[in-house]
Amino acid sequence: MRQTIARIGVNILITVVAIPVLLTAIKIDPWLIVCVSVAAAVLIHLWGIAPHPERTWRKMMWPIVVMIVGGIVFAAGATWYYVAHPKHAQATAVAAKASPKLLIQCDTALMPRVMPPSGRFNSVSLAPIDPTSNPGGYGFHTGTPNARIDWGREFFPAFRCEVINYGPEPLKNASVEFSAVFRKAVHKGNITEQGDEILRRPWLMNIPRLGIGEAEKFEVYLYNLDPDVVPNMMMPNRLTAQRIGSSETETFKMDRISDQPFTIFAAPPPSPPAEEPSPPSPSDIGPKTTR
Repeated sequence: MRQTIARIGVNILITVVAIPVLLTAIKIDPWLIVCVSVAAAVLIHLWGIAPHPERTWRKMMWPIVVMIVGGIVFAAGATWYYVAHPKHAQATAVAAKASPKLLIQCDTALMPRVMPPSGRFNSVSLAPIDPTSNPGGYGFHTGTPNARIDWGREFFPAFRCEVINYGPEPLKNASVEFSAVFRKAVHKGNITEQGDEILRRPWLMNIPRLGIGEAEKFEVYLYNLDPDVVPNMMMPNRLTAQRIGSSETETFKMDRISDQPFTIFAAPPPSPPAEEPSPPSPSDIGPKTTR
């Protein structure tokens, strides 16, 4: 009868108290409850086996000793992992769970003919500049929203690159790094081909703030005004940034539409100014008489 009561008590303490606490890990300290439960289970089990002969009692004690030692080792390891390194474990879990979903895409386009409603857009004229004196970057144009822009060219080709954050939170102090290869332009009649390599360098672009979704994307126009140079640009697949409220710089994977570089040929030269009509000669001025 005593053994039956002991087994029932052990099963109740382990299944009803210890295991649920281990699985749920509620805010109170679960290890205190586990240790109390295991100690109570051991005492009840010793009470249940007490009537047995000494030889049988010793044989049954060895598994109990092993369980106690194993429990102490397990509790010590768990305490070291969850108590000594809680911030690291939580930061790793949060970063893995809330990793932003980023996309970069670059498509052929024309330089804007109308100023966006924001009154600003970004652009960069690519040139084979030494990276030690210029890390890259871009400029911006400002003007009256929806005002017409006159580039002095009938046709002004470019590439429009967009970085979009589909994640759950905005980012700050972001950076992307294109790979640029500049080659010499070889002109054969109306056809332009690529010749020898002039310069290979990274082209860094800093993004002060990257919002959420397409409405808050980063957009920049890339163009070429040098007819003797052909830039080839490779989109990056990594973005470094900081989360809002954090000063830690993290590196995030970024999907890109293509793994192949895109080529930007030079824009046609500006259109010649329209010829003004010549003023009339003195003989054309005044009344006309006929005979």
